[in-house]
Amino acid sequence: MKFKTFVINMKKNPDRLAFMSDELGKLGIPFVVQEGIDGQTHDFSDVYDEKFAIEKNGAPLTAGEKGCALSHRTIWQTIVSEKLDCALILEDDVELAPTFKTALDEALDDRESGNTDWEYLAFNYPSPGIKYIRLWLFMLSEKLAKEQSPRKYLALPWYMLKFVGMAAMSIFEGARNAFYKRTDRNAALLFFRPVYLAGCYLITAEGARKLLALSEKLAYTADRIQNVARVKSSLHIRYHVPLLAWQRRDRFQSNMYSDKRYDFKRYG
Repeated sequence: MKFKTFVINMKKNPDRLAFMSDELGKLGIPFVVQEGIDGQTHDFSDVYDEKFAIEKNGAPLTAGEKGCALSHRTIWQTIVSEKLDCALILEDDVELAPTFKTALDEALDDRESGNTDWEYLAFNYPSPGIKYIRLWLFMLSEKLAKEQSPRKYLALPWYMLKFVGMAAMSIFEGARNAFYKRTDRNAALLFFRPVYLAGCYLITAEGARKLLALSEKLAYTADRIQNVARVKSSLHIRYHVPLLAWQRRDRFQSNMYSDKRYDFKRYG
């Protein structure tokens, strides 16, 4: 299998690169650096149309979101142009479990042998279980706080009903994650809801082509586009269980957001 590992890093962040070099070096995973695109200084005029982004995404992308999305898209283009079978893509703030290399090798072997058909396998996503319920409630409170219309209160029964479903799924997913962790098993499984973050994932050439088709003009964040592709392009997404990668937003401030988000010590 023709395979590469990419780490997205901006030159102005050598501390992040040193962190990732240590994480991957401990596991014996060689990598190449993909220079990250600084959304504050890059000219996006040829790849970004704000009206198009609002139409497709519901809101304009921030400078950081544009830079992150274009950085990921550049790697997807490399995967296709270099005819790679698969690639591991990491952002530069990801802590990896000691068992990550074993799980990575198993995932690649299963994919090559045809035992699984994923095109996008996420290792990094918000922690299932109680942590996700807390995160969902926080994001809902932010959304309601920003909404000025009194009609938002009419939607509260719908949000309450949705919360019951989200909570049930999260508790199941948390128990499943704990089971696989305790038994030292690895699996590529479905989640029955949209799952976000793009800090660490495997992607095949076909998966890269599907994401490229949706990003000719930037409209979706790197954290969200895989869920759009699942619906619009039949992208085969799976999530590695147990959770083995966490974005260290307690250590490194997000390059995408200037505001203080709801951060766990290990995000994901």
